[in-house]
Amino acid sequence: MPETVDRLFEIACNAEREASEFYRTLKAMFAHHEGVAGFFDRMMLDEMDHLRGMTYLRNAMPPEKLSERAPADAMRIAHSFLKFTARDAVASVETLDDAYRLAVNLEFSELNKLHELLLETFGQDTAEAERALGGLKGHLQRVTNFPQDFGDSVIRRTIKPAVMPGETK
Repeated sequence: MPETVDRLFEIACNAEREASEFYRTLKAMFAHHEGVAGFFDRMMLDEMDHLRGMTYLRNAMPPEKLSERAPADAMRIAHSFLKFTARDAVASVETLDDAYRLAVNLEFSELNKLHELLLETFGQDTAEAERALGGLKGHLQRVTNFPQDFGDSVIRRTIKPAVMPGETK
């Protein structure tokens, strides 16, 4: 498959969909803990907002721009997300601490770097790009504040999911 700008956005949008599904699943797993479920819900909504922003950028580009060769550094980052699935990611979650560590790994991986790179490289609408970049900073701040809101790793290891992935109550 050609390494076009359109393909780059396709991969990035799929990664955001999987990230949203990751948080939706964690929300369901920890629904018995209202604050935690609320945190994962907010993270899911942020990922959906990231997807809307990328879709907006993609749709605003002329077809000739979408068919251009994508920047190599952006494609390198994008390729690292081709195998990421929410289902695989949550399969190892046995405690809230596991869920938090996975969220940290996802959020401080190159996914948000890719989002930022796409906004900076292709964001013709400066106001929309600035809004999205501000949202991204708030999104990362939520992850950073998680231990203050939900306790240290010792406490988080005592909180178990009420429902495991794939189970129904």
